[in-house]
Amino acid sequence: LSTGGFDKVLEGIGSYFGLEALSAYHLSFIGVSQCEKGFIHADVNSSGRKAFNIIIPLLLEADADPELEIMSDDERITKFYKYRINAASMVGDDALHATAACDYRAQGGMRLAATVYVGDITTGNVE
Repeated sequence: LSTGGFDKVLEGIGSYFGLEALSAYHLSFIGVSQCEKGFIHADVNSSGRKAFNIIIPLLLEADADPELEIMSDDERITKFYKYRINAASMVGDDALHATAACDYRAQGGMRLAATVYVGDITTGNVE
């Protein structure tokens, strides 16, 4: 993350949201080759706009449909987001989303993303 300039990303997010000590606290990878229906969930809940999940696409299938479903708070409206290489997406408090349906198995494909959870970690909010 450091070599890729992620510290600049943290500085920008921190500055925009007025956060003091934004840090990356969890890194994971998500690979998807097939999904019939995604699980609707929120990665971060009620942090007071102080924690986020940043999704960084690393490998995408050519000509694939949008990969991320984003729901309205009441789950009545669904929009779809198309990942792009060199462009991360960020979800925060109570942002309902799911993996969009896909099937890359016929071409032996998959999509891969890194997910980086970041938060404003201070002595006042560590429990």
